[in-house]
Amino acid sequence: MTPRLDGLTLLVALAIACSAAPARADEGDDDSAASRHVLEIGIGGGLAMMSDSPSTLDVDYGGQLSARAALDLIHVRADATALIADLTRPDELQLRGDARLLFVTVHDFTWRRSSAGELLRLFAGLGGEVDLPDGFGHLMLNLGFAMHHLSPSDGNDHLRAEEYGAYAGVTLRMHFWEIRNELRLAVHAMLDPRELVFSLDVGAMFEQLQPGFTGSNRLYLQALREGAFSVGPELVVSYEGLLSGPVFYVTLGISGTLGL
Repeated sequence: MTPRLDGLTLLVALAIACSAAPARADEGDDDSAASRHVLEIGIGGGLAMMSDSPSTLDVDYGGQLSARAALDLIHVRADATALIADLTRPDELQLRGDARLLFVTVHDFTWRRSSAGELLRLFAGLGGEVDLPDGFGHLMLNLGFAMHHLSPSDGNDHLRAEEYGAYAGVTLRMHFWEIRNELRLAVHAMLDPRELVFSLDVGAMFEQLQPGFTGSNRLYLQALREGAFSVGPELVVSYEGLLSGPVFYVTLGISGTLGL
């Protein structure tokens, strides 16, 4: 799909206008923007730039629609996002989230159906977190099991990818002034079990592991806020390092959020 310049210009203008608009805080509640939300529900839309095929670096553009829900009960956290990256292909959907129950963590769960096929990714293990000073957010560290599974859309088993290994991840959530930012990073070492060569040399077996990296960042500015509801520009950048190649998504749009 070829992006329209007038659509991009309009979106950027809206983002700049919202960024320049003064955020409104509730009277007598000056710290409400920085406080932790127990529940957040949001919906947004805008433009998307994506390269969803790990075998090629073909960039597509589309109009995107997203929905998000997050729960924060201190010892129980969950965050899930649904994304349609191209409204002309509504059957191609991505679900992505993370969660924590005490010390059991899901750093990243992703299921995506796209023109490249169907992807399933799971990074889950054990971890803990620390609160940032002055209630600005929290930092979570975790490590555990990593898995990628990609089924190509053309059904070619030769291009089917299965990867298993381990990961170490960090999640940083910050909320200060009218800015909310969520950063997730993970380094992993995985291999395709079909290419595994067993050996008595443990070092040689570990050398078969291939390192990789995944990361995503969500930046949301509460440009206009009235009570529990806010609206403003949202930028999401995501990179996935698969054994078969890289995949990345970038979305820019306007999001409305209800935070309680």
